[in-house]
Amino acid sequence: MDARRTPWPGRSAKAVANAIEHARPSKIVVFAEAVDAEQVVATVRDDGVGFAAAERAAGHGISQSIVARMEAIGGRATVDSSPGQGTEVTLWTRTPIQPGPTPSG
Repeated sequence: MDARRTPWPGRSAKAVANAIEHARPSKIVVFAEAVDAEQVVATVRDDGVGFAAAERAAGHGISQSIVARMEAIGGRATVDSSPGQGTEVTLWTRTPIQPGPTPSG
């Protein structure tokens, strides 16, 4: 799949899938918000086993599946983790946000 065509929400889903597959968490929290009319920030946090992020080789795992793909679509991603402390993946992207329909009440 062409990473440039992968919508950024797919990277959030990948972070959740990674947590389920590798972290053995009891809880995963996903939060997303529009910072302004063009920027979205999403955070995926788990309370799993964590890992030594600094020891991960570039080009493998999260650096390839999430970070590189976010950069390929003009966004960025950070990964904060340490053994026994869970993991937090934060994704930023600039994308025009189209307002949805206004609820009628």
